Amino acid sequence: MGIQYQIKFAHQSELELDAAIRELPYFVDFDPPSRLYNLWLEPDRAIPGEMPDAWVAIDSDGIYCCLNRSAESYPIRDALVASAERFQTEVIVDEL
Repeated sequence: MGIQYQIKFAHQSELELDAAIRELPYFVDFDPPSRLYNLWLEPDRAIPGEMPDAWVAIDSDGIYCCLNRSAESYPIRDALVASAERFQTEVIVDEL
């Protein structure tokens, strides 16, 4: 299992947060049944059916993410935090 984070911040609309995640350069696809966004460090090298470098889920407190490639995936975590700061300047990042 990778490194898991809860990125806490206030957001008004799940739709706005959905759009922000999809705008990330790492976004590849969304899995509706699991409600997970799949992110890859190199989206053009994403392999269907393989575990992505990270996945993200929206929750009421912000977003939850799992970096499946651990430290290699830190750029994805940093991009998620920067995206969260668009909604609220004070963002709390908890490693789980």
